[in-house]
Amino acid sequence: MENPSMLSVNPAAISQKNVEESAVAIRLHALNLYP
Repeated sequence: MENPSMLSVNPAAISQKNVEESAVAIRLHALNLYP
């Protein structure tokens, strides 16, 4: 029964990490385009 709760929590954390990583990637691309 612990797994379902963890599975329901993981997507939220993963989505937050994806947003943060995407923001960092965009900044890195911007720095590469405009050094």
